[in-house]
Amino acid sequence: MPKVKIPRKSTLVDMTAMCDVSFLLLTFFILTTQFRPDEAVTVQTPGSISTAKLPDVDVFTITIDSAGRTYFGIYDHEVLKKTIISAMNDAYDLKLTPEEIAQFGKVGGFGVPINSLKAYLDAPAFERKEKKFMTGIPIDTAHNELGKWVTNSLDAWYIMQGVDTKKQPTVAIKGHKAAGYPVIKRVIAILQEENLNKFKFVTELKAKN
Repeated sequence: MPKVKIPRKSTLVDMTAMCDVSFLLLTFFILTTQFRPDEAVTVQTPGSISTAKLPDVDVFTITIDSAGRTYFGIYDHEVLKKTIISAMNDAYDLKLTPEEIAQFGKVGGFGVPINSLKAYLDAPAFERKEKKFMTGIPIDTAHNELGKWVTNSLDAWYIMQGVDTKKQPTVAIKGHKAAGYPVIKRVIAILQEENLNKFKFVTELKAKN
């Protein structure tokens, strides 16, 4: 008696629809993701058991490296940064071009004195982290440029928020664990001169004992 041959069914699965969905999701995430600009300098912060996180927007970050050099950064709000640099341009007569002002809007953190700012903005992005530029923002009482950056940043931020706003930007101090106390104290004093008495310290999470 002949054997009955059972017809084999194809095991191929049409993945076209699945691929279409995958590419749609990938495209969506690429278009909606905001990439954070590089920080001016990487520092090793002190350890802490705090799990609090900084907000994603409206954060002014003051970074202090191990040598006590200070850096300032705003990692969102390109329009805000253009407003800030325009005010600094007027205050110091920097003679920045529209292209240089637009370039500053793309900068995350920086640590250059005012007199080097024009050359810094004219340099290619990969050269801006070189030591010749990253000498730190002056914070001494005779040349308190950090205070000027904070002042103009606050003014620009409040203008964008509206005069009746009760909000306040988050100010974060990100100090290297080897940074000297006098530098931290001076930065805090500069913030207090602007009536900024609430700020956050950025730390690394460490395990509880």
